[in-house]
Amino acid sequence: MTNEELLTIPKYDRIAVYLFRRLTKGYSAETLPKQIPFDQETVRRSMRKAVADDFIGREVANVQDIKYTYDARRNLPAEMEQAGPMNWLQNGKGKYVLRREICAEVGDA
Repeated sequence: MTNEELLTIPKYDRIAVYLFRRLTKGYSAETLPKQIPFDQETVRRSMRKAVADDFIGREVANVQDIKYTYDARRNLPAEMEQAGPMNWLQNGKGKYVLRREICAEVGDA
């Protein structure tokens, strides 16, 4: 996703893309692990970077609402699912895991 495209998506999606980029730096689609643990502070650091880069105007006060948005209201941004479907899961208080769903290839049944 280009910077221009990033600016066209909703604020929470921009934060989620920044988070995804932070978590997956150095990985390719082939080497991306099935699960990537992170915490609320990682979300905050990603959000602060998005503010510093002028991709969002200001930080979100309720960081938990970002994750809730993807639980209840919409899908994760397309950039996050480029290596397959992803889920942002709670893994304890203030702890999360980004889990990649690995789909079986056709004919693997």
